[in-house]
Amino acid sequence: MKQKIKVTIDRSKWRTGVFSEFASGRGDTYLLNSEGFMCCLGFCSLAVGVPESEILNQPTPQSLCSRKEKIIRGLDPFVCPLRDDFQYTFCGTELSIDAMKINDSDLSREVKEKRLLELFKDSEFDIEFTGEYTPFDESE
Repeated sequence: MKQKIKVTIDRSKWRTGVFSEFASGRGDTYLLNSEGFMCCLGFCSLAVGVPESEILNQPTPQSLCSRKEKIIRGLDPFVCPLRDDFQYTFCGTELSIDAMKINDSDLSREVKEKRLLELFKDSEFDIEFTGEYTPFDESE
């Protein structure tokens, strides 16, 4: 079996939940936002060596894929046709789409952690959570 990629999600920098009562972090929910908070896939991106400058203010892994060298190992998007054979777009993998749904859901933080651990257990990533949450402040 291949060595798994270690990903440590620091709760104090984890942006979750969009605007639900269980949201955490500050700013927009991006791979990495301008206030230094990341969604779960932002932590994965950094773990595989994508520089912070490339994930800053990017909403999804597939948003990085206009060039082949931007594909994120373990979250590789695939090309899917749009309206005809001449137009294509990058679509997220089942793993990245499911991770975004969990990350941005209105589930409790504990349930999000549990579901993300379950989701990633058979992936290339070995996820762990550390630290304390930064409460979300809607007024910021």
